[in-house]
Amino acid sequence: TELESNGISTEIHGEKDLEVRTKNNNLKLIISNMIQNCAIHAFGAETPGAVKPQIQIYYSVTGGNLILSVQDNGRGIEDGDIKAVFDPFYTTNRNAGCLGLGLNIVHNLVTDLDGQVALTSRSGDGTRIEIVLPNVAGET
Repeated sequence: TELESNGISTEIHGEKDLEVRTKNNNLKLIISNMIQNCAIHAFGAETPGAVKPQIQIYYSVTGGNLILSVQDNGRGIEDGDIKAVFDPFYTTNRNAGCLGLGLNIVHNLVTDLDGQVALTSRSGDGTRIEIVLPNVAGET
């Protein structure tokens, strides 16, 4: 995969037989934007050489609600930037061609599905984005 060719390993943790119902391709867009944001922003020259870049994806179902998180072990986000990451056109990587729309798209798609999105991060200690989508999941 593209992630592996860039030296980023991925792990997926969750129930294998899971059916999710959302409108359009919203969930696919949410997941791809979350992963792409990690791949672009979490790792780079500032990532210590001893750290093997990794993205972990966790999902589970509680009461029909899908809980999905994407977590990286990258450089993290500075405290001053955390409150703005879901704002449109906010990016710390504009000189590399980033537009600052990835997490804004995630936020808009999640709220369009009546869900919630949260981000936790510490500079130098990775980032975790978690979403909860109500009444979209069930076990098959």
